[in-house]
Amino acid sequence: MTLRNRLLLDGLMLGAFVAAYRPSWTGFSIHEWLSLALVVPTLVHLVVNWDWVVRTIRRFCSKLRVTARLNLVVDVALFLSVVTVMLSGLLVSEAVMGLFGVAGAKEGIWYRVHSVSADAAILTVAAHVMLHLKWMVRAARRRVLRGPGAGSGAAAMRPALSPVRVRVPRGAGDAHDPAGRRYR
Repeated sequence: MTLRNRLLLDGLMLGAFVAAYRPSWTGFSIHEWLSLALVVPTLVHLVVNWDWVVRTIRRFCSKLRVTARLNLVVDVALFLSVVTVMLSGLLVSEAVMGLFGVAGAKEGIWYRVHSVSADAAILTVAAHVMLHLKWMVRAARRRVLRGPGAGSGAAAMRPALSPVRVRVPRGAGDAHDPAGRRYR
């Protein structure tokens, strides 16, 4: 997937997730349909990042940076909270399930499960975004600075303006006076 498409997918998912978080902003019908529509981009996001998930799980107990471990823990919590909020949302749904002639749960524990898991999901989305903020800023800069041809893959993940290393032979950059003494 190209860098442009990844940024677009992630940005749209974030916007839709925040909009769906508060049904009072959209109305219950749009809230339900928007939440249901989020299933597809969420699965695409998971598939695109699946190799990272597998690599990180394999190395979780061995040599792995703390940030990668934290990232995985947040991602698992996010996955579980999103699955819970979507399943409980279907159970209390009126618009989506009503289309199929199924009445949603009118009261009970599923409303509470839906509310708590939605709060957990929005918190883990915020943590997920914060943990990936550096990548998002770099990717956006790369996209803006390098234009439409900005690639994908490992090269696209590097900073847009990475420092250039120049090897200078020892003493080559030292200033000397005419007598041959070096200035420090």
